[in-house]
Amino acid sequence: MKTAFRQVTLATTPEAEAAVGELLHAVFGIAPSVFTHPEKRVPVVSVYLDEKKSVTRAQHQAVAEGMARIEKCGLAIGDWKLEVKRLRREDWVDSWKRHFQPIRIGDKLLVRPSWRKDKAAPGQAVVVLDPGLSFGTGQHATTKFCLRQLVAQRHNGKQSLLDVGTGSGILAIAGVKLGYRPVKAIDFDSEAVRVARENAKRNRVTAHLEPKVGDVTKLSPRARV
Repeated sequence: MKTAFRQVTLATTPEAEAAVGELLHAVFGIAPSVFTHPEKRVPVVSVYLDEKKSVTRAQHQAVAEGMARIEKCGLAIGDWKLEVKRLRREDWVDSWKRHFQPIRIGDKLLVRPSWRKDKAAPGQAVVVLDPGLSFGTGQHATTKFCLRQLVAQRHNGKQSLLDVGTGSGILAIAGVKLGYRPVKAIDFDSEAVRVARENAKRNRVTAHLEPKVGDVTKLSPRARV
């Protein structure tokens, strides 16, 4: 188990958040996580590297060029700066425990961290997560939107689900809990798949879900959702 790692962060604007996340994903090959301060409303996009790895000059340049392209597309990027710092695992865990709050999607779904014991409403499916270093806690606006769509599109009948870039496994696990069958989850990041498998086990859905390492461009999975 890694005891420390490097946190690479870039603060931006709400409108550029998704584009910046894609940029860091492309440059570092690791799915990002996003935290938005509830008062400042400034999204901070982060990726986590092995402690022994450093951010190269080429990567700094790739980020700078990418941010320039994002701005040329008409998105306000703010006064950004790429920051790198060494972070102990316990510091990261304590940070998530402060900021990862339970999320309720109507009366159908509750997503909560493993260290919280919030009770579900009658008939409400529960997803318990420990995100590890992987993207996907439900705090991100895109993830919340996808969770709402999973609830909204679920009906009585067989519905298959494919979760590409599964991260923590949040969407795939929620899909199983809501009754989607079969459910497939893939990610090209082996660390993300490891975390997703642990979360699947934590939620007792391994009979219906086995996240796998894979590249969607090299596979031909099919699903209704």
